[in-house]
Amino acid sequence: MFINRADRSKLSEKLEDFQIRLKVVCGRQLTGSNIKPVVQVKMGKVKMKITKIRKGSSPVWNELLMYNFHESLKELYDYVVEFTVNNSRKLRSDSLIGSFKLDVGSIYDQPGKYLLKWLLLTDPDDASNSPKGYLKITVCVLGAGDQPPDESAAKDENEDDVEGNLLTPAGATLHSANFALSLFSAEDLPQMDSIAFKSMKQKIGLGGDEDVSKTSVDAYLTFKFAGKKRVTEVIKETNEPVWNERLNLPLKFPSMCDSIKLTLKDWDRVGCDDPIGSVTIPLSHISSTGEAGIGFLPTFGPSFVNFYGSPREFTQLGNSLDELNTGKASLDGEGCAYRGRAMMELLMRMDEEGAEPKPPSQPVNEEKIALVQKYMRRRQYRLVVGFESANLIRKPLERIEFEVSMGNYGNKFDCDVKLSASTTEPHNAVFDGVHYHYLAWTSKKPIMMVTSQWEDISFRLYALNLILRIIDELQDQITEVNLMVKQKEDEIEIASKIVTILDEVILNTGKKLPNPRGRTVSNQLDRRIHRQRVQMFEMISQEAKELRQNCTDAQEAIAALHDFIQRLELVSHEPQNSFPDVIIWMLSDNKRVAYTRIPAYDLLYSPERQDYCGRFCSKPCTLTLKYPTANTKSKKHYKVPAQLRIIAWLGRAKDQSNFEFHSKGDISVIQDTYETEIKLPFKGWTADGYTDITGEIPLPKSVFRCPTGWLWDGDWKINSDLASLYDTTLGHMHVVEDAFEFEMRDVGTAWQVRKVTNGKMETICDMGAIKVPSGWEWENEWTVDTKRACDEDGWEYATSDDQTVGELVWSTAEKVYHNSRKRRLVRSRVCIPLKQKTAELLEEGWEYATTMGCEFHIDPKMLDLVRRRKWSRRMVTSDDRGSAAIFQLDKSISYMFTFFCVLESDKKANKKDRHYQKIPLPKIYVVYESVWQLHLRAYIYQGRDLIAMDGDSFSDPLVLVSFLNHTARTEVQKHTLNPIWDETMMLDIKFYGDIDHLKKYCPEVSVEVFDSDDLNSLQFMGRTSVKPIVKLDQENNQTPKLEWHDITKANYTTGNVLTAFEMILVNKNDKIEMPLPPPLKPGVNLPMVPFGIRPVLQRTAIEFLIWGVRTMKPFKLLSVNSPSVLIQIGAVELRTKIIKNLKKQPNFTEPLYYIEANLPVDDLYFPPIVIRVKDNRKFGSRPTVGQHIITKSIQYRIKPPCHVEKMLKQSDITIILRLLLVKIQQLLNGTIHWLQIREEELDWWSKFYASLGDGGNCRSYMESGLDLIKVYKDELEKQEEFNHFSDFIQTFQLFRGKVENEDDEPDFAGQFKGTFRIYTLPEDSREPSPPRYFQHLPPSDVVEVKVRIYVIRAFGLAPQDANGLSDPYIKIKAGKKRI
Repeated sequence: MFINRADRSKLSEKLEDFQIRLKVVCGRQLTGSNIKPVVQVKMGKVKMKITKIRKGSSPVWNELLMYNFHESLKELYDYVVEFTVNNSRKLRSDSLIGSFKLDVGSIYDQPGKYLLKWLLLTDPDDASNSPKGYLKITVCVLGAGDQPPDESAAKDENEDDVEGNLLTPAGATLHSANFALSLFSAEDLPQMDSIAFKSMKQKIGLGGDEDVSKTSVDAYLTFKFAGKKRVTEVIKETNEPVWNERLNLPLKFPSMCDSIKLTLKDWDRVGCDDPIGSVTIPLSHISSTGEAGIGFLPTFGPSFVNFYGSPREFTQLGNSLDELNTGKASLDGEGCAYRGRAMMELLMRMDEEGAEPKPPSQPVNEEKIALVQKYMRRRQYRLVVGFESANLIRKPLERIEFEVSMGNYGNKFDCDVKLSASTTEPHNAVFDGVHYHYLAWTSKKPIMMVTSQWEDISFRLYALNLILRIIDELQDQITEVNLMVKQKEDEIEIASKIVTILDEVILNTGKKLPNPRGRTVSNQLDRRIHRQRVQMFEMISQEAKELRQNCTDAQEAIAALHDFIQRLELVSHEPQNSFPDVIIWMLSDNKRVAYTRIPAYDLLYSPERQDYCGRFCSKPCTLTLKYPTANTKSKKHYKVPAQLRIIAWLGRAKDQSNFEFHSKGDISVIQDTYETEIKLPFKGWTADGYTDITGEIPLPKSVFRCPTGWLWDGDWKINSDLASLYDTTLGHMHVVEDAFEFEMRDVGTAWQVRKVTNGKMETICDMGAIKVPSGWEWENEWTVDTKRACDEDGWEYATSDDQTVGELVWSTAEKVYHNSRKRRLVRSRVCIPLKQKTAELLEEGWEYATTMGCEFHIDPKMLDLVRRRKWSRRMVTSDDRGSAAIFQLDKSISYMFTFFCVLESDKKANKKDRHYQKIPLPKIYVVYESVWQLHLRAYIYQGRDLIAMDGDSFSDPLVLVSFLNHTARTEVQKHTLNPIWDETMMLDIKFYGDIDHLKKYCPEVSVEVFDSDDLNSLQFMGRTSVKPIVKLDQENNQTPKLEWHDITKANYTTGNVLTAFEMILVNKNDKIEMPLPPPLKPGVNLPMVPFGIRPVLQRTAIEFLIWGVRTMKPFKLLSVNSPSVLIQIGAVELRTKIIKNLKKQPNFTEPLYYIEANLPVDDLYFPPIVIRVKDNRKFGSRPTVGQHIITKSIQYRIKPPCHVEKMLKQSDITIILRLLLVKIQQLLNGTIHWLQIREEELDWWSKFYASLGDGGNCRSYMESGLDLIKVYKDELEKQEEFNHFSDFIQTFQLFRGKVENEDDEPDFAGQFKGTFRIYTLPEDSREPSPPRYFQHLPPSDVVEVKVRIYVIRAFGLAPQDANGLSDPYIKIKAGKKRI
């Protein structure tokens, strides 16, 4: 880049003050692998400054450096600024990465004397002068009266413009290069345009017979890099376009841009083109800046690239998720659905000198097209997903289904691929009785199977899985070591653990990675990445061996292990992963509600080695679903719509015989058809044949055939499961039916019955109207439910009118103004064993609706014209293939062509309207015969440092604990950010599943904290997950230990909770000793955390020094005039006296307070110290006007003070007097000496300059031998010896207000001055207590003082006047005084 230079002869030679401000922002593409770069900036002759050390080839510093000069502009103009980037890992001799030199004149000549540029780094000793990376800096030169520029306004509008933002050193130029993107074809593109016009043309005979949805895409691709763009031609009316086009994009290499963006778009004749999907390829994933043998130019493919975005279903008006197709909107940058994929190849070639520029677009030659065909070879893959549970469903959704898809395969709305058993049967959500809903999968759990066709890239994913396994194991082991260090365990044990970890690192890094050579679809990038990974393994193995021999410090070893993880993460990516992610969608009434994405490699099975298998292959795992949203600020980002527990397997069809979930359940396969009847006038119900669930596809029983390897097990039977879809009792043997009694009254009258409803709030005449369903019988009579928030008779009270009955806030205490009340009645029913069910049950199973498209229900109604019931027939395998026999079921997939001909009299009878319909596949289930009784105990002790959710700076927190399909909640703690719940919640759970899986892969307990507002609605505060202690046998006697867990909301911490969990197997045969019932809280019928788990308490003394408050801000437009302080430590509270007039007396007249209490021994459990300042106003109002929370109180904990002898011995007095005489003599001698040299008129400035070592200005003071002044380079607040320039008490900042999000901070409310001391007391209260810590305090009354401030001189001020100088003065504020 060329910069216009000023005429040096016109530059001023007058000495002036200048300041150069330089900011080192970041670096990119720094050469070398595993580097720790640091920037050294040399300005002028000797002024040098160094930044902090960062990691990686793209470090971020954002450090500001300032240089002051007193020079003429002509001299300053020639000063050189030298930037040097070094690798701090290496020795000084070979640490240089690159450097750049720039003179100050080049900066001074810029507009505004300001420069925001990228610097091209080179190595002066490198004969080729090749680039070594980029460094981004901002620098400005400030002279007399200059103002620093606004960096936010000075940012370049187009940061991707490389040439316009780059400074290159003299003699060095960027190499010309060319990015060649060869785009061959795309597939699986979704419908993008309306097909109404094309369908109309087909109906009038102007169109072909092809599926019009496949021709509703006019696709092209945009290729963006470094601010430049290339576009392919538009391929019209096909969802499988073929381009065979090569795009050439010239650039300067190496480029500072670190990503390539590819976007598929749909061309529109009118309006803007619509994005189909997008993908970003980081340049660091397809290239390397390492040394020779490791570094390589960007290369990619030939390989497929997957595109993601919004759901594939086309809507005429579009939807709010279309912005996901651009790849910019989502919080985590991911789309929620597969949108297609494209085959492409990307190569970078360095241009030769004098070579002609390549055209922007050109066709790919035939040889290359033929060569790419081998990369498109497909292999059959099997994906099996078993659903174990679905819980934490937030809303009572109806007809919930879960769809499993991989690419287009499994998408129930896509007719372009073969049908798969990819969607669960619809179920209604069942309320768990507390807050959430779940699906009632009990002993019969659904299994989904998807067959797909993909390229065989298993060798790529095997290597990735091996590296990810090593990283996961190493992270877990480092966590264990950190815990041992934190608990201060024996150093020998810690050292032994570290040696074991290093041995495992050496063993793991010695494992063989799959070699891509000889693989059908391997390419150059595969071989480069393989070589890079092998060398990384060798380096880590060698360093681990050296560390094992030489390391003597645990922290040094832990830091080295963290470094190993970071280096492994650099190679733990696979840019050519052409397997689409497995996506699980939750649907309700055929509408997509929530989803989760699972990388396919996490489920992949390897027949070669267990280490190559995915982390979740054939292992139960918990998945948290999320709402699809394009709004980065949406609350949907932290709301959990549902949670799934699944077990999955993905493998080649040739390896399907190895498929096994390792589960003790039996595979059951059932085929279904629906008998339908219609109601005709005068005839009643008339048979209408057998169809599928939609009523559109005829499915007579005779059409079903058993696939190879399967046999029918019995005849067709009526299946009442679908009728039970609308029954919340599905799968349970004992069910509680409920009903509600509503009463009302007028003022001064008695309560009168208003209505009676069933559990669905439908009005009934009386309790006898609730009949027991067939197959069930009543277990007891109707009783009032008093185990809820109600009075002793079960009533809840409210004030309402006829329009607001369903929206009431119910209270447990009756008031005179209440005019409505209700209570809940419950009655249990039990399922009759199958042998006792009558034959009449066979005639049941009907469900009714007005039409086939309407919602079905169980009870017949007058307007119902259609009814149906499901017939099922079970199949069993006829061979010994075990679980793998389910793969034979996909042979039953076929298409049924139904031709509807018009009347024979129609002239167009030869025209046929053809519909492709899919026969429903058999339903696959895993059936567990055993039912395990589990007992979960949740110990919720306390919370700490929660966020404020209410306007009064507090929250009303409660905790929801969820495990499998059960939820429990704590009581609400009012007006606190540090609640103490001290509750034990006990859940009895029936577990249908494999008990061995539960022991090995136990799901985590979900812990959520909510704020309860005045309307009893819950506002989310944060969540965490905790693994319970699993006790399935008598040998496990482990006692739960309370631990702190961070709760998070939208990826930032919102507090901590102290909890512990244990799960016990209640086996009827082999009794496991159950823990004793926890004790009850005094006065409250709630179990508390039992002794042995709750923190151990000890007798503790707390001394409070509450001095006063300062700078209190007004609260609700009124000034704070009469404050008092409330201090809380756990259950201990202290209230001070009131300051009557804050303006006259800001201190408390009685500052000392003393309290004895039982507090935890362990610092880990010690409650926070909460300081609340309240203002005592008229009419008894005492609002909290500010608060401060001290979470770490260890700094205030001291040893008990010792007793001091009041009387001194006579010998001690003699020694003290002799020392005083010696000191007085020394002072007299010093005074005489000072009087002698006073004659030379040495002043204070001489002493000052002598202290600085300035012999020219101190006269003969240095020869006098008098005392010198100690001059500190930093503020006294930073000096330890001055106690950070603070007085004997501390100043705490007070805050108030509600925190909405992570970026918000509570409002400043004032300051509190005081301190605390905490120490233990003897356990026996009869023993004498230690003396008080705070004694002989100065009076707290207001006194008149004089403050002397010596203003000596200032350094390095920026010039402000035209003469290059400034006229500085200082403003001093002390209290209300200003100088």
